[in-house]
Amino acid sequence: MALTLLGLGLAGGGLAGLLGIGGGIVLVPLLLYVPPLLGVPTLTMKEVAGLTIAQVMVASLSGFLTHRRRRVVHWGLGLWMGVPSLAGSWVGGLASGPVSANSLLGLFAFVAAVSGILMFAPVPEKRDVVKVADMEFSPGLAAFSAALVGCLAGMVGVGGAFMLVPVMIYVLGVPTRITIGSSLFIVVLSSVGGFAGKLFSGQVELLMAFCLVAGAWPGARLGANLSHLVPTVTLRRTLGLIILFAAGRIVLDLAA
Repeated sequence: MALTLLGLGLAGGGLAGLLGIGGGIVLVPLLLYVPPLLGVPTLTMKEVAGLTIAQVMVASLSGFLTHRRRRVVHWGLGLWMGVPSLAGSWVGGLASGPVSANSLLGLFAFVAAVSGILMFAPVPEKRDVVKVADMEFSPGLAAFSAALVGCLAGMVGVGGAFMLVPVMIYVLGVPTRITIGSSLFIVVLSSVGGFAGKLFSGQVELLMAFCLVAGAWPGARLGANLSHLVPTVTLRRTLGLIILFAAGRIVLDLAA
């Protein structure tokens, strides 16, 4: 189990740094379906949600630090969205306790499907070349969007970047590369709230979480460095495909 979690943490962390997400959208299906294939005991959705939020917190911090050095993090946007997202994630993490596993899976699949479809919408080319210093956004809209996303993310046990990224690109008009760097900063704050909520309500297996994040940290650093070598349209479509695949697999399992 320890080796399995280490490997999955490395994979989830790599995608986190590459695509500007915490990695939960990828890690949830991996934790649910890979262990049984390797002869490792199956994890429940409750266990997966607790483990995922720990990995998201560590992977997003690692990826954020790497993107910060490349100066693609918008601090104002990060704070306007990060603080409401943290509060929403805390509420969602606490509220998820009495919610059934199937309900959490259904919520996860629905939100993921909507987010994945959005990633294929076209983005004006000029939006991808704006510098951090020249970017403008609506603080009120950013705060409201982040609080809503944080609450949903806290319930499911993810950092919420797979929802934040489409919102930042298509609602707030943030350039893709600035979105990737800034979303990781926001997810750091959001995941702290979600992790605390699940930890205090007894939903985190700490030993397994440690094995998972041991792989997530180096994976996220590697992914963040690779991100700047990939065209922005490729990054968006890759994230969209991953999100839709995860949503589709969960829907099939719920229907079975």
